[in-house]
Amino acid sequence: MAQFKPIDNYPANDSSGIYLNDTVWVQFNDLLDPGSVNESTFVVTDSDYVPVDGSSAIQGYSNGELNVVATFYPTDGFRRYEDYKVLVVGGSNGVLSSGGLQLDHDYMYYFKTGALALSGRAGVDPTGVEDLMSLSTDPADRSTPLTVMSTEPADRGTNQDITLQHIAITFNDALPTGTNWYEHITITSQDPLV
Repeated sequence: MAQFKPIDNYPANDSSGIYLNDTVWVQFNDLLDPGSVNESTFVVTDSDYVPVDGSSAIQGYSNGELNVVATFYPTDGFRRYEDYKVLVVGGSNGVLSSGGLQLDHDYMYYFKTGALALSGRAGVDPTGVEDLMSLSTDPADRSTPLTVMSTEPADRGTNQDITLQHIAITFNDALPTGTNWYEHITITSQDPLV
């Protein structure tokens, strides 16, 4: 029998620029025991080692079976430019497979948030966005944070055309030409099952 273990996670270890209201997930190589995934066994902490308030859910498919991905949803989002640690507890008191297999050891990884939040998603109000706010074309509007209003394809869209030639991001304000605003945008795949 194969060892029960994590096989993928989001955000990627040591990644940065993560949305303030994004989710965190870990994919496993076997079905999960839903009762074993909770605030004590799947923990996200900030740089002061304070657990982030949130909830966990089990989802995902593997070979037609449900329950291979543990997802953490932060209640109030993450703080901007903050370092976070994700801990999945191993051992008999940690996350277990549906067959009772345990992780041999704790699994952890790290990420850092950026300054943007995804519009239309629960979580954080992105007030105080400073670095991208300065890109506003109207200095009188700089008290309003630059916010992603929509994307094409849609955020979390499914069944996208793999020959897609462009990605459109609509902000609540115009971006000035001649500014390296594109350095602040990261495009990643969040689908652990692709």
